[in-house]
Amino acid sequence: MTRGNNNTVNFAESEVGPDGSWQHVVGVYDQSDPASPQMRIYVNGRLSGSGPGRPAVNNGVRSSTHPVSIGSKRLGNAPLYDGTFNGSIDEVAIYPIALTEEVI
Repeated sequence: MTRGNNNTVNFAESEVGPDGSWQHVVGVYDQSDPASPQMRIYVNGRLSGSGPGRPAVNNGVRSSTHPVSIGSKRLGNAPLYDGTFNGSIDEVAIYPIALTEEVI
């Protein structure tokens, strides 16, 4: 999920949900076409959902001083990250390129 101007939300939603077992989940934000960026979610190596990204005309993905949060989010305007994921997260990696399906 990304937020843009006027709190506009762009998101990709997976067709596969938690099933009580470990799953390999990859989120890709691809800006190779600045006019039509895409977000994709892969679960266990298969494309499971996609959605539009924030267009370059709206500055695309931009740098921020806010911390990256994986497994937690803010539930309001308070600075606390109080919406937490109820599970385990292992081996997080962030890449400077959009991974292809073959690489995933």
